[in-house]
Amino acid sequence: MEIPKDAPSLRKWTLLGGIGAVLVLAVVIVVSLRSSFGAIFHEKNDALVFKTVVRGDFVEQVPAYGTLKSDVRRSVVSKVSGTVTQIIKLAGEPVKKDDVIVVLTNPQLNQEVRKAELSLKDAEAALQQTKAEIADNHLELQNTYVINQSDAKAQLAQLTAREKLAKLNIISKLELMQYQATYDKAVLAEKLAKKRLDAAASAEQAKLASAAIKAQSAQQALDNAKLNESYLAIRPGLNGRIQSLATNVELGTWIEQGTSLGIVADPDSLIAQLQVSTSDAAKVKAGDSALININGSQVSALVTRVAPNASNGQVQVDVRFDEPLPGGARSDMDVRGTITTYKMQDQLLVPRPPYYRDGDELAIYKQKPSGEWVLARVPVNRASRDFLSVSKGFAVGDKVVMNNPKDWQP
Repeated sequence: MEIPKDAPSLRKWTLLGGIGAVLVLAVVIVVSLRSSFGAIFHEKNDALVFKTVVRGDFVEQVPAYGTLKSDVRRSVVSKVSGTVTQIIKLAGEPVKKDDVIVVLTNPQLNQEVRKAELSLKDAEAALQQTKAEIADNHLELQNTYVINQSDAKAQLAQLTAREKLAKLNIISKLELMQYQATYDKAVLAEKLAKKRLDAAASAEQAKLASAAIKAQSAQQALDNAKLNESYLAIRPGLNGRIQSLATNVELGTWIEQGTSLGIVADPDSLIAQLQVSTSDAAKVKAGDSALININGSQVSALVTRVAPNASNGQVQVDVRFDEPLPGGARSDMDVRGTITTYKMQDQLLVPRPPYYRDGDELAIYKQKPSGEWVLARVPVNRASRDFLSVSKGFAVGDKVVMNNPKDWQP
């Protein structure tokens, strides 16, 4: 007889076996996942970029490019019209402020000088004649006054004597009255001569001043004519170098008054006129330090001005150099450089990942001393092109991954 089996016991062992198989499978899957997750952090994996956290000075810099320009320069403008007869200095030549660059010819200006010379001679002759006439007239009036004054004194003496005779009844009262009238007439003549002399003095001064003003005007006209004639020899008015001459400066060319003939600049006053993006311009201010690359040489400079307006997405920034420029530096030469807008010493610096955006929290994988990789999330104090300044979450020497965690998180 066959002995029956215990059915409940069989089912129990079957269930336990199934649970065990599931557990084994789960362990295998976890181990496999952990193994593959760790593999992506392996330094030999070419798809990943590893960098190290350091401590040092945090520096924010703005890239810039532009040209060298002379800070001291001026446009050479023709102050008169004329025909070009000589070109004495060419572009690139050094000049003194009184050197003649270009010579013009204008017969009309020469004629105006001759005419002004004649007018001055006429005015000076008229002035001398006026002086002579005034002297003669004054002398005549002075003599008349002196004669009338002497006559009045003589008549006074006559009247005094007749008054004594009248008291002695030697002469009549009628005769005394006649002498009194004669004396009064002499006094009136003296007063009238004095008034004429005084009035003539004022008139003479006015007449002399008028003649003198005409002579001065004639002299000024001659000076202006000679000055315009001197402008035919065009001078730079500045010690420096001729940067450029206008294309219309050619022998035989007629130049209109006010025409710019070229530019003269002081080569020792070179500055850099740089362009920065409008977003970076908000960080730049006067007094920021800069480093300018000129023909491969790094020259330190200082920001002196930030333009208030933007053009084509760029803002002009002027910098002045703190040290002598290298040989070969000249106006209109292209340069590039960096402007330091912020600097803080002894900061914990995390290399900036390409995916990081300003203002965001930093999310990056770092390696723990145990070798395990963990995702760190920390606030960022400041961000530059190359580094992020942080206060916590990292230690010097921590290795971090530059790749975006969102692209390969398991």
